[in-house]
Amino acid sequence: MAVEAQATSAPANALSRSPQTDKYAVVDLGGTQILVEEGRWYTCNRLQAEPGSKVQLGRVLALKDEGVFHVGAPYLETVIVEAETRRTPRSPRLQRVRVAATAAYELPARPEDDKAGAAFFGTTLPLALSLALCNMDRIVLSVAIVPIAREFGFSIAAQGLIQSAFLWGYMGTQLLGGTMADRVGGKLVMAWGIAIFSLTSLLMPLALSGAVAAAALTFPAVLATRVCIGLGEGVALPAMNNMVAGLPREKRSTALGIAFTGFHCGNLIGLAVSPIILAAFGRATWAIIVVNIVNHWGYFIYLNWMPSYFHHVFGLDMKASSFLSFLPWTVMALGSMSAGLLADGLVRRGMSVTNVRKALQTVAFVIPAAALVVLANPGISTTTAVACLTIALGTTSLGQAGFVANMADIAPGNAGQMFGLCNTFGSLSGIVGVSLVGYLVQLTGSFSPVFKITAALYIFGTIIWNLFCTGNVIFD
Repeated sequence: MAVEAQATSAPANALSRSPQTDKYAVVDLGGTQILVEEGRWYTCNRLQAEPGSKVQLGRVLALKDEGVFHVGAPYLETVIVEAETRRTPRSPRLQRVRVAATAAYELPARPEDDKAGAAFFGTTLPLALSLALCNMDRIVLSVAIVPIAREFGFSIAAQGLIQSAFLWGYMGTQLLGGTMADRVGGKLVMAWGIAIFSLTSLLMPLALSGAVAAAALTFPAVLATRVCIGLGEGVALPAMNNMVAGLPREKRSTALGIAFTGFHCGNLIGLAVSPIILAAFGRATWAIIVVNIVNHWGYFIYLNWMPSYFHHVFGLDMKASSFLSFLPWTVMALGSMSAGLLADGLVRRGMSVTNVRKALQTVAFVIPAAALVVLANPGISTTTAVACLTIALGTTSLGQAGFVANMADIAPGNAGQMFGLCNTFGSLSGIVGVSLVGYLVQLTGSFSPVFKITAALYIFGTIIWNLFCTGNVIFD
């Protein structure tokens, strides 16, 4: 029920003042957010309730109980803030509302409100996976530093600085991450942290590239990259603690156990997998992995969010949204066949395999990037949006004759293993990308940031691809 409410001693926008009690909630009243406190009286207009009754004052957005601030938890929308009402002497249309006592702030009981623990595991399992990814990303350099130091002539002292650079950034975002998690929610902060350290990790091959080495900037470039990775990972544990605090008290220790199990398993996986990758695969493989990550980022965003984009931006019903999403995928299916015929035809005409793979993958990323820049502009028509998405998906399909075919080029005897390795990283990218879109759209109210980020990733992937791609057999 939408209710206009005003505290008798505070302005309507109660978020602008500090609460007087340690139990309060942020409530959405018809689009206006106000802060309501236990035991405090409010004057309400157009409140349809009998005197002395209890009503739902509004939808709860956030909640503070016993000093713990809960925001973004999946069960908060089910919390009902009740109020005792009575008519004011002067007007039968005005009523005074006093927020009910403990019942208004008591968190829903489990498992009645949490069928089969779905919400609990919906928080803890993604947390465990996120922390595993954090530690994998953190520890791989302890293995990779050996061949890197050998190739670039880094001294033991230089290796120590590179290893410690991660902690420079990691230390810098601990308090900031915790503060932001308490304000906007741990899920959003965790998502941003993963996005930052994942994207900056992709900069490491660029920092170790021949162009950077020729400019004698490899050492500072590697240091800067590791600092940025640490900045992203520094928010992970504070965000985790905020998310666990939103769970029922009797389950918080178990949640921490699950989360830290993932955290430590990340070390084990990183230490086990890194030597295998380094021994078996070279930079060309990492170029394929990077391009796979970028490709899957865009692909799964298109796959999961295109109908919602048409619905939210253009106000189309879901039937029309699904129909308009049909055309881009049709063109992509046709483009896949055309890409193969084109690539094989160019090779038969004498163009080197390396140049064919580079050229097709470049087109597969640069043209979609341009189309997404157009999509990011507000006010475009439905026709323009469909055309841009059709162009983006149609040309992206050329990548199947680019990075996908390149897996068999460099590892003809291990093509299946190569595909499985690269696609694992791509799938992780899809998980992060699809989740982050929801938070970005909710935060900004627009799909434009999503399109801009994806366009930037396409350009970055193009650079990495053209620096390291080769069509020659690396191992058999």
